[in-house]
Amino acid sequence: MLAFGAIIIGGACGMFVGWRFADLQCGGNERVVIVGRAISEPSSQSEDSDSGCKLIIGAGTITGSVIGAGGIAVVSVMTLRAMGEWRKDLEVDVQD
Repeated sequence: MLAFGAIIIGGACGMFVGWRFADLQCGGNERVVIVGRAISEPSSQSEDSDSGCKLIIGAGTITGSVIGAGGIAVVSVMTLRAMGEWRKDLEVDVQD
């Protein structure tokens, strides 16, 4: 159950990273504010470029989620196999 939970959390984190990376590539619509000062004003984009950005952001979100969940799944499987081997080695026959 812990491995499954880790895969879900890894997918969610990968989804957030993919979404944010794709959003930054499209130029992001929000204003950047550092310590109360606006660094850049929001850009005015047309509807055509905005729909293209939605597709890119969606693809980045899904790709990030799959990569994040896949990476954690590989680590989880390797961990569970190692635990299985350790348990097998711990089973010792006791002779009287």
